[in-house]
Amino acid sequence: MIWQIEFDPELSAFVASPAILYDVELNSALGDVVIFDSHESNTSFDLDFGLLPTGGDALFADIEVLDITGSQSDEVNTLTLNAQDVLDVTDPVNILVVLGDNDILVLADEGDLRFEASGTGQLEGSSESFDIYNVVLDGVGVVGTVFVDDDLTVQLETAMA
Repeated sequence: MIWQIEFDPELSAFVASPAILYDVELNSALGDVVIFDSHESNTSFDLDFGLLPTGGDALFADIEVLDITGSQSDEVNTLTLNAQDVLDVTDPVNILVVLGDNDILVLADEGDLRFEASGTGQLEGSSESFDIYNVVLDGVGVVGTVFVDDDLTVQLETAMA
C-alpha cells in the first residue's frame, strides 16, 4: 500500500491514508508484475514514480511489469515515470513493460536521460502490440527500453535545456 500523508487543518495534525493499493505477482509470463489500484472504488489514481523511495529504501526493485489497469472500467489512472525511474526499478537488463486500459502514462526526461519513441513491436511469447520507447543517455546511447501497452495514452515530457 502506498500511503498519502496530508495535513488536516481540522485536526491540526498530519493524517495518513491509503491512496493506492498494490500487489506484486512474481514470476508471471512477463516477469515480476506490480499491479496498482485505487484504494476506493470508482476512483482514479495519479502516481508519480519519482516520488517513491529509491536505493536501499526502494519499494520496488527488479520489476519487469507495471500494471495500472485498475479494477473499475471507468478509472483513468495516470502513471508518471522519469527516465531514471526505469533504470532504478528494473533488473540490469533495464526493460520495463507498462500495462493499462484507457489510462495515461507520462514519460519524463531527466538530466542526461531522455525517452525516444522507437516504433511498435511485440514481446516474445505475447501477441499484444506495444509502443516502444528507448531510454537514451546522452553520449552513450540506449540504456533501457519501455514497452507500453497500446491501449495507454503516452505523454512525453522533454527536459528544458
